[in-house]
Amino acid sequence: MSVDIEIKQGGLFKKSLDLGFLKSLCDKQGLSYGVANHAIALDDYQGGNDIAGISFVVYNRGKIGRGFNFWIGDNKKDCFVRLNNPCTDEDVSDFYNFIDAACERLKAKRFSQDGIIKNREEIMQIRENITEWNRTVLREQMTGDFIEWCIFGAVYPVFIEDSFREQIPYLNDRDVMASYIKYLHEKQARDCYYAKAIMYEDNAGNIFGRYAITEGVESIFPLKPYITMGANLDKQTAVKEWSVALGFFENGEYSSAGAMDFYDFVSKLNLNESTNKFDAKHVIINISKEDINMLMGGR
Repeated sequence: MSVDIEIKQGGLFKKSLDLGFLKSLCDKQGLSYGVANHAIALDDYQGGNDIAGISFVVYNRGKIGRGFNFWIGDNKKDCFVRLNNPCTDEDVSDFYNFIDAACERLKAKRFSQDGIIKNREEIMQIRENITEWNRTVLREQMTGDFIEWCIFGAVYPVFIEDSFREQIPYLNDRDVMASYIKYLHEKQARDCYYAKAIMYEDNAGNIFGRYAITEGVESIFPLKPYITMGANLDKQTAVKEWSVALGFFENGEYSSAGAMDFYDFVSKLNLNESTNKFDAKHVIINISKEDINMLMGGR
């Protein structure tokens, strides 16, 4: 579910929008931005000023929830903003404050929300309505019959733990939201590397997946390998081999220590659900040089 906004630039003389437009809006509201990688985890934007067609994640570092998406149309005159639900109350507030600021900058007296024209003066009431609707969506989603449920947060994908979902039926809507806000922020405020598998194919058409872990880098790592949504492969694709590449980072330079079978890596480090848990599918690890030497057989 999502709320989709389109803002068309007003006035006779329309300017070309670029990174400076996004940056100025974020600076005004104290928001941050980045782009999602193929694991749907946040990366810094490393590109140029022309951002037409690039989807950004805009979020609040003080209360990290799901944030919202922003992109500029191909004509570089109009912009689009998307709120993914269920999000947090703070996401909704930041979203509509951003829209109001964008309308002001673009001299737009109205905008389109899910294909329906809305006046800028309606934003406060719309925000209240969406806040209440979003809380209902959150409860419905959290109490749904899901074997596995992933929330794509602003910074990391988070696979919701049963221990969190099981409390929902006993809380009112306001307390459900408060728990959700706390849960998402605490997961995402930690500065970690989100380990993601690089998928590749050999000449015979076999698919392989490889994770990379560096000594001394706190990493969010899966207990079982899986194909991420951004890999452009069906999740049921047969993978011939999963492996983990290990490396050192010294004096500003990276050096490879080699690679090993994924399942051997997990077994030799005794990784399990009682390890420093991140979410329902991941743990947080931080391996040392000694660990790497042990894993690689003393090499």
